[in-house]
Amino acid sequence: MPATAPSVIVNRTDLWDALKYLKPYSRSKKPRRAAIVLDSGVLILQSGPVSARMRAEGQWDGTARFAALVFVALYEGLPDTDEIQIRVDGDRLRVAGFSFPCNWDVMREPLLFIPLGASANMVLSYRLLYTEAELTRAGLIAELRSAENLRDKAFAAAAKALEPLEITKRDLMEYHELRIRQLYLRTAGSEDGIRNGS
Repeated sequence: MPATAPSVIVNRTDLWDALKYLKPYSRSKKPRRAAIVLDSGVLILQSGPVSARMRAEGQWDGTARFAALVFVALYEGLPDTDEIQIRVDGDRLRVAGFSFPCNWDVMREPLLFIPLGASANMVLSYRLLYTEAELTRAGLIAELRSAENLRDKAFAAAAKALEPLEITKRDLMEYHELRIRQLYLRTAGSEDGIRNGS
């Protein structure tokens, strides 16, 4: 932890609106991770594939990571005060009298998220762009697994239909990966496309 504990003050209405937006994405059959980071005076709350932003004052030189269900608990129990303090104390995230386990990363990492309405191909492209550890920290494994299951079922059905033409599931997977690279990476093997926002 830094010498000065990470702590910010936000407007209660802004936080409640953000929590209301994030709540549906914070409930999941599989555990989902969330994160909070401060960027140029803007506090970013991320839950799985979505994020919400608000103005904040304070010091927050890093990234707090925790279970996404924290946002659900806060939405349901946020006190009615004008301002809310959010701070990290050791391995605890403390918000308006609530205390939750969290991990603090001293490096402020760009938050990784999948845009709402992203196609299965876009979701699958993240497997080429990011490591398993990065995807896990960002809480995107559930979305990735869902897209992979959809792909695998489609390939199995297509391979069976194309068997008389000697086209295998492996052939389809190789073509599909090439197509994803064409759509979402500048060149095959490059990682610039989505990482750099182009």
